[in-house]
Amino acid sequence: MSSTKERTFICIKPDAVQRGLIGKIIERFEQRGYKLVAMKMVKATKPHLEIHYQELQGKPFFKNLVDYMSSGPVVAMVWEGLDVIKQGRQMLGATNPLNSMPGTIRGDFSIQTGRNIVHGSDSLPSAEREIAHWLRNPKDICLTLAVEARVFKSKSLILTKSDEIWRVKLSNRITSKFDLVKMIRLDVNIWQQMSCFGFNVKGQVSEGGQLRSINGELYAPLQHVSAVLRGGAAAKAGLLKGDRILRVNGVDVEGATHKQVVELIKDGGDKLSLVVISVDAVDAERFENGLTEEKDFLHYRYDYSEKRSLPITIPSYQTVTANGERFVAYNVHMAGRHLGSRRYNEFVQLHNLLKHEFIDFDFPKLPSKWPFSLSEQQLDARRRGLESYLEKICAVRVIADSDYIQEFLMEDSLSECAAADVHIRILLPDGNSLLLNIKRHCTAIELYMATQKRLNMSPEASRYCALFEMTECGFDRKLADDEYPHALYIQNYSSAASSCILLRKWIFDIDREIELCERDRLFKELCFWQAVAGVNGGLVSAKEKMFQLKALQSIERADKYLDMVRSMDGYNRIVFPHCGCGSRKDGDIILAVGFSQLTIRACDYEGNLQEEELAFDWTDILEYKVVDNGATFAFEYARSQKKPKSVKLSTQFAMYMNFCFSRIFEERERRAGMNFSKEDY
Repeated sequence: MSSTKERTFICIKPDAVQRGLIGKIIERFEQRGYKLVAMKMVKATKPHLEIHYQELQGKPFFKNLVDYMSSGPVVAMVWEGLDVIKQGRQMLGATNPLNSMPGTIRGDFSIQTGRNIVHGSDSLPSAEREIAHWLRNPKDICLTLAVEARVFKSKSLILTKSDEIWRVKLSNRITSKFDLVKMIRLDVNIWQQMSCFGFNVKGQVSEGGQLRSINGELYAPLQHVSAVLRGGAAAKAGLLKGDRILRVNGVDVEGATHKQVVELIKDGGDKLSLVVISVDAVDAERFENGLTEEKDFLHYRYDYSEKRSLPITIPSYQTVTANGERFVAYNVHMAGRHLGSRRYNEFVQLHNLLKHEFIDFDFPKLPSKWPFSLSEQQLDARRRGLESYLEKICAVRVIADSDYIQEFLMEDSLSECAAADVHIRILLPDGNSLLLNIKRHCTAIELYMATQKRLNMSPEASRYCALFEMTECGFDRKLADDEYPHALYIQNYSSAASSCILLRKWIFDIDREIELCERDRLFKELCFWQAVAGVNGGLVSAKEKMFQLKALQSIERADKYLDMVRSMDGYNRIVFPHCGCGSRKDGDIILAVGFSQLTIRACDYEGNLQEEELAFDWTDILEYKVVDNGATFAFEYARSQKKPKSVKLSTQFAMYMNFCFSRIFEERERRAGMNFSKEDY
């Protein structure tokens, strides 16, 4: 750890702001002992974000990233402390939340790479640049802390909107750091979109009432925001569910009725100015009293008109024993993939949560409770009823996209049903598939061993095959032994294929492959069908021999087919998707690895090939490794006793590149007669 204090830049992203996670994230850093030096809420412009992410310009995801970060307010912060940059990154977790450890911010609050909650500086130069970029005006650094007392010199925040940037000013109400999240007075100008502002108003129907304490201050009963339409005008302006309304278009509405507040909103026409108090989720529930004015409330409901069909089914159920209890779990499938299993009471909990969130939606009925044991016929009737319920609510887009539904469909390690078996489908090279029953936390090596057993693979053939994942870009990558295939399986349920988990050969040495094919018929069939797929998919360059290969494309002629295709360019070679290279500033590169050599081909940022190409013998490679938490693959080479040089590739497939290098070196040393004790699959 560094012996001097550092400062780092932390940015809470729009999805975390919308979900009300600001306080929880701040609390994590405070509990670690770091000091909050500065903070402001910002609705950043696209030019501002393009400068922030300038090193990512030209990447396929750049435009979507900028659009997402500019979709709503973010919270820009500066934290100070010993080794805060490195420790802060560890607290955030991996960029991909599915790879983040439990206990990290992303591991606990996020499941999607594109919505990973928070950004943090990765180095001291980056921190200095980002702090200067986001808080370049000294007046922006307005949250000065008393170092010893650890309290704000002032007591509240008022956020006002000017030129699309939220400016932080000081007032006089907040008494502790945690109140920063519990109470924020916010002036927002909301422009009406498509006949509604995109939020619901709820509260008392009679005027006056008993004073209530909110963050230590007494207020007459306040109307509140009971729901905010995702992507609507209110959400973009930063309005949150639970916000208490103090003023509407300049009029004080403490103690006002629901009807009076609705009329004031309507009177403003297509513009609306609100002053609100933001409270945390616990207080929002505590203040909830369930009183509404239904006929006026419907004007600000969610938009339930957008429909879509999701292939969600519950084809079966199973009996599970966990923690000494025996119960029935219903198997939820999406597009034929087993997402997980849920008990009946978990459906009831989901139903109650959805009714509380979407209070003006007419939900279908759940199958009724029954206090006694159910017969097989009754269990099947309940299964059909639950399936119908999920189909109907998931057909409404705004409900299907809600956090409640997404969390229900995703894996829940805390659920009692985590002990239930799940189905996973593995695609074989010939187009057929295996359907295996596994525990949802089964690792890749455990799943591969089950696959070997089902196919009755020989130990020798097993050593030269492996499980792969078919990624969104169509590229197949080898799974690491400790990965969880079921998590990948359900993450990609929207893809057209019936599964993203594949069985493929894992060999580069063609001579060794020929030896195995002569002795093992199953391995030869796997090689044949994978070669057919490679030729048809363009991975192997057949050129003028395509018609000859088509004539040989049957399992009875596998030997002749393989003899011909093994001499073609691309066979037993892996070509990675284009990626950034540290020594190339005006484009990307494409790395290709084979048994005899590796090549680096220049290309533009879209992957279009250029003339420059470098070829390396494997004897030139001195060292290789994965760095930057799996985001970069680096190797060092030397030619003709010249000074060694290093190459750094920024890619999501850094670990797979490392696997390939290790495998090729192993096979080459085996060819040279060396003995290896390292076991791989």
